[in-house]
Amino acid sequence: MEPTHSLLTRQLKRHFGDGYQVPGEWRGFIEAINEAYHEFDQDRAMVEHSLEMSSQELLQANSEMRAVFQAIPDLLFRLDHQGTILDLKAGTSRDLVLQRQDFLGKRIHDISQKNVGDQFREAIRQVVEQRTVVRLEYTLNHQGQETSYEARLAPLLENQIVAIIQNITERKRTEQFRAGQSAVLELIATGASLEQTLSTLLRLIESQAENMFCSVLLLDDDGKHLGRPVAPSLPESYTRLLEAIPVGPQAGCCGTAAYLKEPVVAPDILNDPLWQEKAGPALEHGLRACWSSPILSPGGSVRGTFQMYYREVRSPSSKEKRLVEIATQIAGIAIERKRAEQDLRRAISLLQSTLESTADGILVVDAEGRIVSFNERFVTLWQIPRSVLETREDKDALASAVSQLKAPDAFL
Repeated sequence: MEPTHSLLTRQLKRHFGDGYQVPGEWRGFIEAINEAYHEFDQDRAMVEHSLEMSSQELLQANSEMRAVFQAIPDLLFRLDHQGTILDLKAGTSRDLVLQRQDFLGKRIHDISQKNVGDQFREAIRQVVEQRTVVRLEYTLNHQGQETSYEARLAPLLENQIVAIIQNITERKRTEQFRAGQSAVLELIATGASLEQTLSTLLRLIESQAENMFCSVLLLDDDGKHLGRPVAPSLPESYTRLLEAIPVGPQAGCCGTAAYLKEPVVAPDILNDPLWQEKAGPALEHGLRACWSSPILSPGGSVRGTFQMYYREVRSPSSKEKRLVEIATQIAGIAIERKRAEQDLRRAISLLQSTLESTADGILVVDAEGRIVSFNERFVTLWQIPRSVLETREDKDALASAVSQLKAPDAFL
């Protein structure tokens, strides 16, 4: 038998006195009560231990949750079903344009610009009625700069809603940039003019940063000067100064980059030795920094240079360096494509001149029997209608016309 429980001992003394003796007929009953007291102590100890563990786990969970809220780059709003902001967490986000106290107690759709407020109002209605997660995208304009956001609204208990808002400006820019790259490559593939292709490329690069202006200079045939500037966002009065820039070791950013075949950076045009002679015009147009990179052919020959200008003193970021790499690669492809087209036109012109200068009638066909070229002597000798020859794809018409011909008199 276990020792008599202290509570049971106290009760027995109260009823039987200090020198009590438990009657024999009561002993079984007293033992049962004593056992119940000890079991109760064991159960209580287990419950207390469980509560203590649960409390510690809850404190740890709360601590971890607070750490997560502080670490995430998103905004978290807790709303009621009317859209009133009950609480918010900014985490590491710097997108709050107002102070925290300016949000609390106000409806989220009354704070944003009208079109965005309407989107939030409709999203809250769907969450309340359908008890589902609702996603929306919107753009805010703050101090002349557009920022894109994605909001996800989800239902909570106690008639509340959580709104998680993420800045997706960089993601949108990346998506737009990839689409822009495809558009530029399509212009190259379809034979658009070099100026149109390069202008589209430059505007695409400019869209990736604020107050950035780009230009491309092409190497002249003499290989000693850069010119024919393409600069859709720079003032025309400045681009006129970009003609006939010499290629050399001290010829500004552009001429030096073409000479060295490597990027040249001028973080501060005013104090850069390469800009001593031309700093004035650049500064007059508000340009304070410039970096230039050579555009090279697959064989390593210089085809031109690509420039970035900024209105503030600064050096290129890692992202901008990557943009320049992409821009010079695509510009190089576009320039090489146009050079190949020019070479092809010259070759065709030379071939046609050669064909027309001979006294023989010449017809050139490919392996499929399609007409590639012919000379005037061939038309005169064989008297095949020029319209048939110029169709080029109509092999049946050509075969029919040839089958009806007699040998030219010159062959008889």
